Amino acid sequence: MAGASAKVAVAAGVVALGAAGWLGASVYTGRSVQALLADLAADDPAAKGLSFGQLRHETGLLASSGQVNVLWREACGAPGGRAAQQALEVSYEVSHLIGPDGLARFSWKAKPTGEAGAALARVFGQEARLSGEGKVTFGSVVQSSVSMPELVASLPASGSPQPGEVRLAAASGRLQFDRQALSIDLGSPRLLLQGAGQAVELKGIALDVDLSDRARGLGTLALSAEAFSAGRVSGEGLRLASSVAERGDRIDILFSPSVREVRAGEPIARQMDLEFGLRNLHAPSLRTLESLLTESCDLSELPEPSRARLGEAIRTLLAQGFSAGVSRLKGGLREGSVDGRLDIELKPSGPAPAAPDALGARLRASGELNLAGALLPAPQKQMLLSMGIATESGGGLKASFEYGDGVLRANGRTLDAALASGAIATLERGLASLTRLQPKRRDEEGHEAGEQKADAPPTAGPGGVAVPVPGAKF
Repeated sequence: MAGASAKVAVAAGVVALGAAGWLGASVYTGRSVQALLADLAADDPAAKGLSFGQLRHETGLLASSGQVNVLWREACGAPGGRAAQQALEVSYEVSHLIGPDGLARFSWKAKPTGEAGAALARVFGQEARLSGEGKVTFGSVVQSSVSMPELVASLPASGSPQPGEVRLAAASGRLQFDRQALSIDLGSPRLLLQGAGQAVELKGIALDVDLSDRARGLGTLALSAEAFSAGRVSGEGLRLASSVAERGDRIDILFSPSVREVRAGEPIARQMDLEFGLRNLHAPSLRTLESLLTESCDLSELPEPSRARLGEAIRTLLAQGFSAGVSRLKGGLREGSVDGRLDIELKPSGPAPAAPDALGARLRASGELNLAGALLPAPQKQMLLSMGIATESGGGLKASFEYGDGVLRANGRTLDAALASGAIATLERGLASLTRLQPKRRDEEGHEAGEQKADAPPTAGPGGVAVPVPGAKF
């Protein structure tokens, strides 16, 4: 009997020690959660994009609560370079008790604040709110569900006797983020806009965001709809996607719109796929330009040291070279199909940085367009063939060109490159002037140089003809 009692006592002691350790770890978890939130809210207040701020956290023994603002700043959202800022106020409650699936569990509610919140409240009422439940994993990754009620708003009548309406069905999904990464998967079954006798409907809407670095925008974003209709036009499989990828000191920026089918009574397009963008851009120069645009969207307002950085960043970006164009244009049309591409490459200048007005020798361009089937009436097709704009290929038409070293070839024939050379010269002059922008000067009364005072006559040149003042706004 005594032995049994001893075993019970030992077991009770083990349980008590385990419970104490669990509670102690849970208390420590509360501190870790607070540190994680403080770390997230320590973002640069001037940075654009998604960030967190104004954390108000209250920590208890086994639970905590508080509020934090989720901010979206646009670099050029307002005149004078003042960044536009949209914000969500998130209220949360956290349980610190460690479970088998993570360090903590939480629930939250979010509502728009500031000017954005007031505008949304006027349009949608007070129901434009998000909510969800989630957990903090053992790797300090935050995972949560997201839900939003149906939103209905009236639109101005715009000359119609009846006002319009926008109706977004209840949306739901999931999000996940840590110090750098962010992923969002959000969907709604239907979006309807109608008014003035017109209606646009999207079904099966989905937003997919997967950013490896949310501060720098690296990753992918896609907005899609399973089906859409607008009047007589309808279709399926609409998708608008973009990606930003970094490879060492290079960045690729791509846009990829596509649609599976478009109909107007009968199919008029199918499997249309387009990809265009910029590749192999010099990442450090891009970051400098992004920083300067955030500092002043009107580049003429930059102080002199920043203007020097602007010129150097543009020169380096051009000297490092990059490529641009349409890497894919493909799809089927009612009477045939189309397949094309356009490649433009600016080769690196070599060890010595090149001036912005020395691009012609490094510029290469080529392109090709194939039209299969009976896309064009016979007279138009014959006219293109006779003019040498296209050649016949497999019953269809093919047009191609190449440009480099001041020589232009189209469909295998050498042509006069004066027009292309003139366009390049214009581009060179524009880039050169951008690197030499002069700062705006103000007089002692605060007027910009070149700005006419209200009671002053225009400056006159020889013969009394009014002429612009040097340094005027451009």
